[in-house]
Amino acid sequence: MLNKKVVNIKEISNLKKSERIVIKVNNSKDILEADKFFSKNNMRIRGIRAKNSLLNNIKDSSFNYFSLIVDDINNLKKTIKQIKSDKSFIEIIVPVNIFIENKNIFNELPRIQRIILEFKDNSSLNILDELFSEIISKRLYPLTKGIPFCNGQIKHMYELFNKVKTNNKPKECNDCILNSNCSFDNNGFTPKKITDKKKHKDILKFLNENEDFTNRF
Repeated sequence: MLNKKVVNIKEISNLKKSERIVIKVNNSKDILEADKFFSKNNMRIRGIRAKNSLLNNIKDSSFNYFSLIVDDINNLKKTIKQIKSDKSFIEIIVPVNIFIENKNIFNELPRIQRIILEFKDNSSLNILDELFSEIISKRLYPLTKGIPFCNGQIKHMYELFNKVKTNNKPKECNDCILNSNCSFDNNGFTPKKITDKKKHKDILKFLNENEDFTNRF
């Protein structure tokens, strides 16, 4: 497993050279500041997480890992094509409704290895198995983002492999054994607390062994 540390621009000054760094950027200024810092300290950025519309402003697009947050669906194919290295791992994070409405675009995307469907509520949960089947048929690995652990398949959840901020939980979540690792923010879903430690022992072990990593792939 290749564990990576995902950081934003405010956290880069505390990094060590030995760490596998994925930088999360929100605008063009972040990109320039990160490039300046890593060049000055002779450090390498292993990967980048950014909106796909920002990729045109990235000086070096030969990272090992790209996590593209889809905000410009019409130019997504162009964005991916300009990534230099054929060996780069590329994932896209896309709202599930955008994916459903633009399947023709996603079916034609080159070189992506993972699709992460982002959910804001449970309105599309009833067709999740169908969406997963379509993605897997394209030989891609699907994950979900934003669904509480108690509402879906944990092994296919982004939150299992990435540290998330957890707050604003309802009282129904208080005794859930996965409470501290779940992204549920009291919106869009009905919580059903998980209490069976034996049934979820492998999940608990995985989370415990990788507690120090922000990205556990």
